[in-house]
Amino acid sequence: MLDRTVGFVGAGNMAGALIKGLLHAKLLPPERILASDPHGDRLGDLVKQYGIRAARDNVAVVREADVVVLAVKPQVIDKVLAAFASEVRPGSLLISVAAGVPVAAIEHHLPPETRVVRTMPNTAAMVLAGATAISPGTYATEADLALARTLFEAVGRVTVLDESLLDAVTGLSGSGPAYIMLIIEALAD
Repeated sequence: MLDRTVGFVGAGNMAGALIKGLLHAKLLPPERILASDPHGDRLGDLVKQYGIRAARDNVAVVREADVVVLAVKPQVIDKVLAAFASEVRPGSLLISVAAGVPVAAIEHHLPPETRVVRTMPNTAAMVLAGATAISPGTYATEADLALARTLFEAVGRVTVLDESLLDAVTGLSGSGPAYIMLIIEALAD
């Protein structure tokens, strides 16, 4: 079990899958998981289903969590980071699941030497059978990579890759299962 508080900025499908996996693997108790989301319905569903704590906003998550999972859409990540960057505590780890957003773009918004890990999980994580590629940022340590690996192994397999390969992973593992499902559906029809 981890001795940290994990906070989710964004409570969409991937955050829900990770929360489910963390609790299923007994890595964290629900009270050590915190989430925020502008869409209160989805956040309310996660609180009700898993017993996690809801934060009033993203800043509250960043202030309290030891590990912050950026589970937001790529098109809003700049705005989200700008809103809480000044609140990132020294020693916090930020893990991004935003597809196609490079580590440098994330680190640009954050205080110097903030530790970042970029990840690319796929949708199979929602049934705890995912495949996730992870890549360290400029200041991420081996311990940070090990922690990110542990979090994402709760929802499937994990591979550490050079960041230059993550966009290829996004195309193949992120979209590949959807294409296969479409083929299977077509065959069934």
